[in-house]
Amino acid sequence: DGAHGEVMGLADASVITEVRTGAVSGVATDLLARKDAHHLAVIGAGAQGRSHLAAMMEVRDIQKVTVYDQRKEAAKKYQKEMEEKYRMVCDSVEEAVKGAEIICTVTPSKEPYLKAEWITPGAHINAVGAFTPNTREIESSLMAKAKLYADQVEAMKKECGEYLIPKNE
Repeated sequence: DGAHGEVMGLADASVITEVRTGAVSGVATDLLARKDAHHLAVIGAGAQGRSHLAAMMEVRDIQKVTVYDQRKEAAKKYQKEMEEKYRMVCDSVEEAVKGAEIICTVTPSKEPYLKAEWITPGAHINAVGAFTPNTREIESSLMAKAKLYADQVEAMKKECGEYLIPKNE
């Protein structure tokens, strides 16, 4: 309370960020991904991987989910938590994205790992893991082929390594 300094409420900011980011990707997917997309690839099996799967299930009839995380224990835990018919942990990013029509990259990678030659033409990518000028998940040749959409264009132009590094190259 601004007038009396009393606590009016508490919120776990990490949970809010998790839900908000997944929801924004869900809206983007609903607006931009092919309506007949059924195969989702999630790269990163942490909290964002979970929120993104939930969001994608709300906006598309997802019939296949492939998951990759460099931490095998995180991928196995993710797999265990998901419904039986959606499980499929992969041994590489390439294997996970093969044939995927929707891809969510939710890792803190500093080096790009998603390659243009692995992507199904017309696939929709929610690249949300990289959030600083020196982090990125997508190689420059793939970014050069992409149409970019951002929830905050000015922030993207200042902070997003996904955009800044290929632009500088």
